[in-house]
Amino acid sequence: MPSNPASLYRKVFPTAHRLLVERIINRRLREAHGDVLVVGAGHDPYGYLLSQAKSVCRTDISDEYGNIDLVADVHDLPFEDGSFDAVVAIEVIEHLRSPQEAVAEIFRVLRPGGRIFVSIPFMYRVHGDPYDFTRFTAGGLKELFDAFDNISVQEVSGRLHVISDIITTAARPLAALRILNHLLALPGICTPSKDCPSGYWLEAAK
Repeated sequence: MPSNPASLYRKVFPTAHRLLVERIINRRLREAHGDVLVVGAGHDPYGYLLSQAKSVCRTDISDEYGNIDLVADVHDLPFEDGSFDAVVAIEVIEHLRSPQEAVAEIFRVLRPGGRIFVSIPFMYRVHGDPYDFTRFTAGGLKELFDAFDNISVQEVSGRLHVISDIITTAARPLAALRILNHLLALPGICTPSKDCPSGYWLEAAK
């Protein structure tokens, strides 16, 4: 089972990528309104940010987490066309065998004007859940989501953050060094990199 990003250990010793993407999540997910679909919800560590939603349907490919409303594969969602006002996919796209099929399904179940909120790693270690298939550049993400309008792709971090994550995820004894990521994440320490970010935050509308 993947570890819970809301656990005390992950909060004290976060990867730089996780720390910085959570900063964006805490700001942007509050914009998800109406009927919201969460794909790959896992432990549902960000559900509390969806308090403005009319309803929230949390899905994942397994029911082992205990926080899932429905077991569902994002490649073949069991919902009618135009069922949701927003779809959330946090660190999910890289684990999908066919991102193109999944994004087409997300587009299908969104209502006109509906929004997507996506985070995805780029310069970040291979990690299971149980599989890790894909990395996209900013240009690749715009191509993947080209059926959508008003596509915004934001770099999550800079080179120092990427280097920190490479080092501190190389061996378990080095994990304690992740506590320094709290300093690296301070404003002005390291600006986001256009060509070497740890990942991206994407938003778009149907």
